[in-house]
Amino acid sequence: MLETLDERTRRTLEDALVRRAARAGWRPAAPSQQLINEVQSFVAAARRVGHAEPGEYDDYLRASIKAAMAGDHETAKATLETLLDPLTDGDIDLGQDEMVDEVLSVSLHDCAARYAAAVYLTAPLPDRADALFSALTGAGRVTYWGEPLGALEQALGGALPDGDRFLPAWIARLEREQPRAGEESERWLREAVARSEGLAGLARLARSSRRGEALQAWCDATVVAGDWAVALAAYEEAAATVTAADKFWRGDFLDGAALAARELGRKDATRKLEAAWLTGLRRSPRRR
Repeated sequence: MLETLDERTRRTLEDALVRRAARAGWRPAAPSQQLINEVQSFVAAARRVGHAEPGEYDDYLRASIKAAMAGDHETAKATLETLLDPLTDGDIDLGQDEMVDEVLSVSLHDCAARYAAAVYLTAPLPDRADALFSALTGAGRVTYWGEPLGALEQALGGALPDGDRFLPAWIARLEREQPRAGEESERWLREAVARSEGLAGLARLARSSRRGEALQAWCDATVVAGDWAVALAAYEEAAATVTAADKFWRGDFLDGAALAARELGRKDATRKLEAAWLTGLRRSPRRR
């Protein structure tokens, strides 16, 4: 079937097959010792003219991924940082109309995850939290980090080495960021706290911030846990405590409480649903 596909589709499928093989234990041979110098020379030349051929960029990204799969994480870190950094700043044009993904067949999310994983693996444990944060907010900006620790585990094909010892330092690093944190950093903190403290940790963050996103993450986790009585209490508390600035979340929380009440067979489920609808009618549309 590979022979019937266009080159871009074929190479994307080959990448997927290689990732599958790596998860099953296959490892490629390590790349040439000259790869770092080759990549640095290539990117320097591309920066000078402001342009590079996407096929060449693909080839170097794939070679960097191969280094990561082979366990040469120092090389993977160096080459991926060199290649991803100019893409985050738009220093090199690959001929795309809008997004770089239009012209590259390599997954930039996979590249960013392997770069962050290489940073994690090569940084000394005392410096690892700061190094990972810099990686995610630096060259790693080419992708959306929903749950970065989960993305690193997917790239590595298993749990993070020294994950239990790293997690407290990672939480502390993200908490230091909170006075000036944006939504992204807050989301990373919720992922880490959920791993460390479970539902209790998410509840703590939700109650301390009273922000809609934090309260929703706590409520969602109660639903995933499957305890509708706990979910009902969480949704009702969220509706009562959400800040005035985030008041448009209240209708959603009341709707969640109505769902939980229905799942519990409570007689007031209909009344709760009516309250959710009335709250929704009084609010302006917002993006989710």
